[in-house]
Amino acid sequence: ASQVTSLPVSPAAFGAGTPLTETITFDLRPTYMMQYNVNVQREFYGTVMSFAYVGSRGVNFFGQGDLNTRIPQILPDGRSFFSGTEPFRNPNFSTIRSAVQGFSSNYNGLNLSANRRFNKGLQFQASYTFGKSLDNRSGNAGRQEYNNGQARIFDPFNRALDYGRSDFDVRNNFTANVSYELPFGKDLKGVAGAAISGWQVNSIVKIASGIPFTPLVDGDPDRDGSTDNAARPNLIGDPNTGPRTADQWYNLAAFAPPTLGFRGTAGRNIVSGPNFRTVDLSLNKSFTLTEKLNLQFRAEAFNILNRANFDLPSNSDDGSQVFSFSSPTFTPLPTAGRINSIVGNARELQLALKLIF
Repeated sequence: ASQVTSLPVSPAAFGAGTPLTETITFDLRPTYMMQYNVNVQREFYGTVMSFAYVGSRGVNFFGQGDLNTRIPQILPDGRSFFSGTEPFRNPNFSTIRSAVQGFSSNYNGLNLSANRRFNKGLQFQASYTFGKSLDNRSGNAGRQEYNNGQARIFDPFNRALDYGRSDFDVRNNFTANVSYELPFGKDLKGVAGAAISGWQVNSIVKIASGIPFTPLVDGDPDRDGSTDNAARPNLIGDPNTGPRTADQWYNLAAFAPPTLGFRGTAGRNIVSGPNFRTVDLSLNKSFTLTEKLNLQFRAEAFNILNRANFDLPSNSDDGSQVFSFSSPTFTPLPTAGRINSIVGNARELQLALKLIF
Protein backbone atom coordinates (compact mmCIF):
# COMPACT_ATOMS: atom_id res chain seq x y z
CA ALA A 1 0.00 0.00 0.00
CA SER A 2 1.08 3.60 -0.50
CA GLN A 3 -0.15 7.06 0.32
CA VAL A 4 -0.38 9.98 -2.12
CA THR A 5 -1.47 13.39 -0.89
CA SER A 6 -3.09 15.96 -3.18
CA LEU A 7 -3.12 19.53 -1.84
CA PRO A 8 -6.39 21.43 -2.48
CA VAL A 9 -6.18 24.14 -5.13
CA SER A 10 -8.36 27.23 -4.97
CA PRO A 11 -11.22 27.30 -7.52
CA ALA A 12 -10.09 30.83 -8.38
CA ALA A 13 -7.07 29.32 -10.13
CA PHE A 14 -9.26 27.91 -12.90
CA GLY A 15 -11.87 29.05 -15.37
CA ALA A 16 -15.34 27.58 -15.70
CA GLY A 17 -15.71 23.82 -15.35
CA THR A 18 -13.77 21.17 -13.46
CA PRO A 19 -10.32 20.63 -14.95
CA LEU A 20 -8.77 17.31 -15.94
CA THR A 21 -5.02 17.14 -15.64
CA GLU A 22 -2.03 14.81 -15.92
CA THR A 23 0.82 14.92 -13.42
CA ILE A 24 4.06 13.14 -12.59
CA THR A 25 5.68 12.36 -9.25
CA PHE A 26 7.57 15.40 -8.00
CA ASP A 27 10.28 13.70 -5.95
CA LEU A 28 11.60 11.08 -8.38
CA ARG A 29 13.63 8.16 -7.10
CA PRO A 30 16.06 6.02 -9.11
CA THR A 31 14.49 3.20 -11.12
CA TYR A 32 16.78 0.20 -11.32
CA MET A 33 16.99 -3.49 -12.09
CA MET A 34 19.02 -6.14 -10.23
CA GLN A 35 20.02 -9.21 -12.25
CA TYR A 36 21.66 -12.43 -11.12
CA ASN A 37 22.34 -15.83 -12.64
CA VAL A 38 24.22 -19.10 -12.18
CA ASN A 39 25.30 -20.99 -15.28
CA VAL A 40 26.85 -24.45 -15.60
CA GLN A 41 28.01 -25.89 -18.93
CA ARG A 42 29.08 -29.46 -19.47
CA GLU A 43 29.79 -31.76 -22.40
CA PHE A 44 28.22 -35.23 -22.33
CA TYR A 45 29.30 -37.62 -25.07
CA GLY A 46 29.71 -34.87 -27.64
CA THR A 47 26.61 -32.93 -26.61
CA VAL A 48 27.19 -29.54 -25.00
CA MET A 49 24.56 -28.90 -22.30
CA SER A 50 23.86 -25.80 -20.28
CA PHE A 51 21.92 -25.42 -17.02
CA ALA A 52 21.20 -21.90 -15.82
CA TYR A 53 19.17 -20.10 -13.18
CA VAL A 54 18.32 -16.53 -14.17
CA GLY A 55 16.65 -14.01 -11.88
CA SER A 56 15.96 -10.29 -11.69
CA ARG A 57 14.19 -7.73 -9.56
CA GLY A 58 12.99 -4.29 -10.61
CA VAL A 59 12.44 -1.42 -8.18
CA ASN A 60 10.61 1.93 -8.35
CA PHE A 61 8.91 1.40 -11.71
CA PHE A 62 6.31 3.83 -12.98
CA GLY A 63 2.58 3.28 -13.29
CA GLN A 64 -0.33 5.51 -14.22
CA GLY A 65 -3.75 6.04 -12.70
CA ASP A 66 -6.34 8.52 -11.55
CA LEU A 67 -5.37 9.61 -8.03
CA ASN A 68 -8.42 11.81 -7.53
CA THR A 69 -10.76 9.11 -6.23
CA ARG A 70 -13.30 9.47 -3.47
CA ILE A 71 -12.02 8.96 0.08
CA PRO A 72 -13.26 5.49 1.09
CA GLN A 73 -14.78 4.30 4.31
CA ILE A 74 -12.59 1.66 5.94
CA LEU A 75 -14.66 -1.24 7.26
CA PRO A 76 -13.70 -3.25 10.38
CA ASP A 77 -12.37 -6.06 8.15
CA GLY A 78 -9.99 -3.61 6.47
CA ARG A 79 -11.83 -3.36 3.15
CA SER A 80 -12.49 -0.05 1.43
CA PHE A 81 -16.13 0.82 0.78
CA PHE A 82 -17.52 3.67 -1.34
CA SER A 83 -21.11 4.77 -1.01
CA GLY A 84 -20.65 7.13 -3.95
CA THR A 85 -21.23 10.24 -1.83
CA GLU A 86 -17.81 10.60 -0.22
CA PRO A 87 -15.76 13.71 -1.06
CA PHE A 88 -13.03 13.56 -3.68
CA ARG A 89 -9.43 13.89 -2.58
CA ASN A 90 -9.22 17.20 -4.45
CA PRO A 91 -12.72 18.48 -5.23
CA ASN A 92 -11.38 21.23 -7.52
CA PHE A 93 -10.34 18.64 -10.14
CA SER A 94 -12.06 15.84 -11.96
CA THR A 95 -9.51 13.24 -13.15
CA ILE A 96 -5.91 13.64 -11.98
CA ARG A 97 -4.14 11.07 -14.15
CA SER A 98 -0.72 10.68 -12.61
CA ALA A 99 2.50 8.81 -13.34
CA VAL A 100 3.67 7.53 -9.97
CA GLN A 101 6.50 5.30 -8.76
CA GLY A 102 6.64 2.42 -6.30
CA PHE A 103 5.93 -0.53 -8.59
CA SER A 104 8.18 -3.58 -8.64
CA SER A 105 8.87 -6.79 -10.55
CA ASN A 106 10.68 -10.07 -10.10
CA TYR A 107 11.60 -12.91 -12.45
CA ASN A 108 12.90 -16.42 -11.80
CA GLY A 109 13.69 -18.83 -14.58
CA LEU A 110 15.38 -22.15 -15.36
CA ASN A 111 17.14 -22.30 -18.72
CA LEU A 112 18.20 -25.59 -20.28
CA SER A 113 19.95 -25.99 -23.62
CA ALA A 114 21.71 -28.67 -25.62
CA ASN A 115 23.52 -28.63 -28.94
CA ARG A 116 25.50 -31.17 -30.90
CA ARG A 117 27.20 -31.44 -34.26
CA PHE A 118 27.56 -34.88 -35.86
CA ASN A 119 30.16 -35.94 -38.42
CA LYS A 120 27.63 -36.73 -41.13
CA GLY A 121 26.32 -33.22 -41.72
CA LEU A 122 23.73 -33.27 -38.94
CA GLN A 123 23.52 -30.71 -36.15
CA PHE A 124 20.83 -29.70 -33.70
CA GLN A 125 20.20 -27.22 -30.93
CA ALA A 126 17.37 -27.13 -28.41
CA SER A 127 16.53 -24.81 -25.53
CA TYR A 128 13.79 -24.77 -22.89
CA THR A 129 12.91 -22.06 -20.40
CA PHE A 130 10.62 -22.48 -17.41
CA GLY A 131 10.13 -19.04 -15.94
CA LYS A 132 7.76 -16.85 -13.96
CA SER A 133 7.60 -13.08 -14.17
CA LEU A 134 5.53 -11.17 -11.59
CA ASP A 135 4.91 -7.46 -11.16
CA ASN A 136 2.25 -4.94 -10.31
CA ARG A 137 2.94 -2.94 -13.46
CA SER A 138 4.41 -4.13 -16.78
CA GLY A 139 4.50 -0.68 -18.36
CA ASN A 140 3.79 2.90 -17.44
CA ALA A 141 0.77 3.30 -19.70
CA GLY A 142 -0.75 -0.18 -19.72
CA ARG A 143 -2.10 -1.15 -23.13
CA GLN A 144 0.16 1.29 -24.93
CA GLU A 145 2.97 -1.19 -24.23
CA TYR A 146 0.99 -4.46 -24.23
CA ASN A 147 -2.47 -5.03 -25.71
CA ASN A 148 -3.27 -7.43 -22.88
CA GLY A 149 -2.24 -4.87 -20.27
CA GLN A 150 -4.44 -3.10 -17.76
CA ALA A 151 -4.42 0.54 -18.86
CA ARG A 152 -4.63 2.14 -15.41
CA ILE A 153 -4.00 1.18 -11.80
CA PHE A 154 -6.78 -0.83 -10.14
CA ASP A 155 -6.42 0.97 -6.79
CA PRO A 156 -3.71 3.68 -6.70
CA PHE A 157 -3.65 3.54 -2.91
CA ASN A 158 -3.29 -0.24 -2.65
CA ARG A 159 -0.98 -1.32 -5.44
CA ALA A 160 -0.64 -4.84 -4.04
CA LEU A 161 -4.06 -5.56 -5.61
CA ASP A 162 -2.35 -5.41 -9.03
CA TYR A 163 0.46 -7.83 -8.20
CA GLY A 164 0.32 -10.84 -10.52
CA ARG A 165 1.72 -12.31 -13.72
CA SER A 166 3.49 -9.83 -15.95
CA ASP A 167 1.77 -8.95 -19.22
CA PHE A 168 4.66 -10.66 -21.05
CA ASP A 169 4.91 -13.72 -18.78
CA VAL A 170 5.43 -16.94 -20.77
CA ARG A 171 5.67 -19.86 -18.37
CA ASN A 172 7.08 -22.46 -20.80
CA ASN A 173 9.12 -21.74 -23.91
CA PHE A 174 10.74 -24.40 -26.11
CA THR A 175 12.75 -23.82 -29.28
CA ALA A 176 14.63 -26.39 -31.36
CA ASN A 177 16.38 -26.26 -34.70
CA VAL A 178 17.98 -28.98 -36.79
CA SER A 179 20.13 -28.81 -39.91
CA TYR A 180 21.02 -31.78 -42.10
CA GLU A 181 23.14 -31.87 -45.23
CA LEU A 182 21.62 -34.49 -47.51
CA PRO A 183 24.15 -37.20 -48.45
CA PHE A 184 23.06 -37.54 -52.08
CA GLY A 185 25.31 -37.02 -55.07
CA LYS A 186 28.62 -36.57 -53.30
CA ASP A 187 30.32 -39.09 -55.60
CA LEU A 188 28.89 -37.63 -58.80
CA LYS A 189 30.91 -35.35 -61.05
CA GLY A 190 30.00 -32.65 -63.52
CA VAL A 191 26.55 -31.19 -63.95
CA ALA A 192 24.79 -34.09 -62.22
CA GLY A 193 26.97 -33.77 -59.12
CA ALA A 194 26.49 -29.99 -59.01
CA ALA A 195 22.71 -30.35 -59.26
CA ILE A 196 22.16 -33.22 -56.82
CA SER A 197 24.79 -32.72 -54.12
CA GLY A 198 25.04 -30.01 -51.46
CA TRP A 199 21.36 -29.76 -50.53
CA GLN A 200 20.59 -28.88 -46.91
CA VAL A 201 17.31 -29.22 -45.04
CA ASN A 202 16.57 -27.11 -41.95
CA SER A 203 13.72 -26.94 -39.48
CA ILE A 204 12.78 -24.72 -36.56
CA VAL A 205 10.17 -25.69 -33.94
CA LYS A 206 8.71 -23.17 -31.51
CA ILE A 207 6.33 -24.02 -28.64
CA ALA A 208 5.30 -21.51 -25.98
CA SER A 209 2.67 -21.12 -23.28
CA GLY A 210 0.11 -18.37 -23.60
CA ILE A 211 0.47 -14.92 -22.08
CA PRO A 212 -2.08 -13.81 -19.46
CA PHE A 213 -4.82 -11.20 -19.60
CA THR A 214 -7.42 -9.58 -17.35
CA PRO A 215 -11.18 -9.47 -17.99
CA LEU A 216 -12.32 -5.94 -17.19
CA VAL A 217 -15.61 -4.27 -16.32
CA ASP A 218 -16.79 -0.98 -17.79
CA GLY A 219 -18.07 1.87 -15.69
CA ASP A 220 -17.54 2.61 -12.01
CA PRO A 221 -18.84 -0.41 -10.06
CA ASP A 222 -16.80 0.40 -6.95
CA ARG A 223 -18.26 3.94 -6.94
CA ASP A 224 -14.90 5.55 -6.19
CA GLY A 225 -15.76 8.30 -8.67
CA SER A 226 -13.24 7.27 -11.35
CA THR A 227 -13.92 5.51 -14.64
CA ASP A 228 -10.28 6.01 -15.67
CA ASN A 229 -8.86 3.33 -13.39
CA ALA A 230 -9.40 -0.34 -14.20
CA ALA A 231 -12.38 -2.23 -12.75
CA ARG A 232 -12.58 -6.01 -12.43
CA PRO A 233 -15.38 -8.51 -11.64
CA ASN A 234 -15.60 -10.80 -8.64
CA LEU A 235 -13.90 -14.19 -8.90
CA ILE A 236 -16.07 -17.17 -7.91
CA GLY A 237 -14.41 -20.06 -9.81
CA ASP A 238 -11.53 -21.12 -12.03
CA PRO A 239 -11.52 -19.06 -15.24
CA ASN A 240 -8.96 -21.36 -16.91
CA THR A 241 -11.46 -24.19 -17.38
CA GLY A 242 -14.25 -24.39 -19.89
CA PRO A 243 -14.57 -24.66 -23.67
CA ARG A 244 -11.14 -23.30 -24.60
CA THR A 245 -12.43 -22.56 -28.11
CA ALA A 246 -12.27 -19.46 -30.28
CA ASP A 247 -15.93 -18.75 -29.47
CA GLN A 248 -15.41 -18.92 -25.71
CA TRP A 249 -11.87 -19.17 -24.46
CA TYR A 250 -12.30 -18.90 -20.70
CA ASN A 251 -14.96 -19.91 -18.19
CA LEU A 252 -17.44 -17.03 -17.97
CA ALA A 253 -19.11 -18.66 -14.95
CA ALA A 254 -15.93 -18.07 -12.94
CA PHE A 255 -16.83 -14.38 -12.71
CA ALA A 256 -19.70 -12.57 -11.06
CA PRO A 257 -20.77 -8.91 -11.06
CA PRO A 258 -18.69 -6.85 -8.63
CA THR A 259 -20.45 -5.81 -5.44
CA LEU A 260 -21.33 -2.12 -5.73
CA GLY A 261 -19.08 -0.02 -3.58
CA PHE A 262 -16.29 -2.60 -3.37
CA ARG A 263 -13.30 -3.45 -5.55
CA GLY A 264 -13.80 -6.60 -7.60
CA THR A 265 -12.01 -9.64 -6.16
CA ALA A 266 -10.58 -10.97 -9.46
CA GLY A 267 -6.83 -10.55 -9.67
CA ARG A 268 -4.79 -9.09 -12.48
CA ASN A 269 -3.71 -11.41 -15.32
CA ILE A 270 -5.31 -14.55 -13.88
CA VAL A 271 -6.52 -15.93 -17.24
CA SER A 272 -4.03 -17.69 -19.52
CA GLY A 273 -4.25 -17.09 -23.25
CA PRO A 274 -3.79 -19.64 -26.06
CA ASN A 275 -0.42 -21.29 -26.53
CA PHE A 276 1.78 -20.86 -29.61
CA ARG A 277 3.14 -23.68 -31.79
CA THR A 278 4.76 -23.53 -35.18
CA VAL A 279 7.11 -25.56 -37.40
CA ASP A 280 9.17 -23.96 -40.17
CA LEU A 281 10.99 -25.95 -42.84
CA SER A 282 13.50 -24.92 -45.48
CA LEU A 283 15.55 -26.53 -48.24
CA ASN A 284 18.55 -24.69 -49.63
CA LYS A 285 21.56 -25.19 -51.86
CA SER A 286 24.52 -22.98 -52.75
CA PHE A 287 26.09 -22.86 -56.22
CA THR A 288 29.66 -21.61 -56.58
CA LEU A 289 29.85 -19.16 -59.48
CA THR A 290 33.33 -17.75 -58.90
CA GLU A 291 35.87 -17.78 -56.11
CA LYS A 292 34.06 -14.91 -54.34
CA LEU A 293 30.57 -15.25 -55.76
CA ASN A 294 27.90 -17.79 -54.71
CA LEU A 295 24.24 -18.21 -55.61
CA GLN A 296 21.95 -19.73 -53.00
CA PHE A 297 18.53 -21.20 -53.76
CA ARG A 298 16.04 -21.43 -50.90
CA ALA A 299 12.62 -23.08 -50.67
CA GLU A 300 10.96 -22.15 -47.36
CA ALA A 301 7.73 -23.07 -45.63
CA PHE A 302 6.61 -21.12 -42.57
CA ASN A 303 4.09 -22.75 -40.22
CA ILE A 304 4.13 -25.76 -42.52
CA LEU A 305 1.49 -27.57 -40.44
CA ASN A 306 -0.81 -24.56 -40.89
CA ARG A 307 -1.71 -24.43 -37.19
CA ALA A 308 -4.04 -21.62 -36.18
CA ASN A 309 -2.33 -19.82 -33.29
CA PHE A 310 -5.12 -17.89 -31.61
CA ASP A 311 -4.69 -14.35 -30.35
CA LEU A 312 -6.10 -13.22 -27.00
CA PRO A 313 -9.84 -12.62 -26.68
CA SER A 314 -10.63 -9.03 -27.56
CA ASN A 315 -13.85 -7.08 -27.89
CA SER A 316 -12.75 -3.48 -27.57
CA ASP A 317 -10.95 -0.99 -29.77
CA ASP A 318 -7.81 -1.02 -27.63
CA GLY A 319 -7.44 -4.80 -27.80
CA SER A 320 -8.55 -5.54 -24.24
CA GLN A 321 -11.13 -8.07 -23.06
CA VAL A 322 -14.20 -6.37 -21.59
CA PHE A 323 -16.17 -8.94 -19.61
CA SER A 324 -19.38 -7.03 -19.00
CA PHE A 325 -21.52 -3.98 -19.64
CA SER A 326 -21.53 -0.94 -17.43
CA SER A 327 -23.57 -0.67 -14.25
CA PRO A 328 -26.06 -1.35 -12.85
CA THR A 329 -26.47 -4.96 -14.07
CA PHE A 330 -22.95 -5.78 -15.34
CA THR A 331 -24.37 -8.47 -17.61
CA PRO A 332 -21.62 -10.38 -19.46
CA LEU A 333 -21.20 -9.25 -23.05
CA PRO A 334 -22.15 -11.76 -25.76
CA THR A 335 -18.60 -11.36 -27.09
CA ALA A 336 -16.87 -12.02 -23.75
CA GLY A 337 -14.19 -14.67 -24.17
CA ARG A 338 -14.38 -14.63 -27.98
CA ILE A 339 -11.20 -14.72 -30.09
CA ASN A 340 -11.30 -12.73 -33.32
CA SER A 341 -7.79 -13.04 -34.74
CA ILE A 342 -4.62 -15.12 -34.87
CA VAL A 343 -0.97 -14.33 -34.21
CA GLY A 344 1.80 -15.23 -36.60
CA ASN A 345 0.94 -16.38 -40.09
CA ALA A 346 -0.99 -19.14 -41.77
CA ARG A 347 1.11 -21.48 -43.88
CA GLU A 348 3.40 -19.52 -46.20
CA LEU A 349 5.59 -20.91 -48.98
CA GLN A 350 8.30 -18.96 -50.73
CA LEU A 351 11.14 -19.45 -53.17
CA ALA A 352 14.19 -17.22 -53.10
CA LEU A 353 17.54 -16.69 -54.76
CA LYS A 354 20.31 -15.06 -52.75
CA LEU A 355 23.53 -13.76 -54.25
CA ILE A 356 26.40 -13.99 -51.78
CA PHE A 357 29.61 -12.05 -52.47
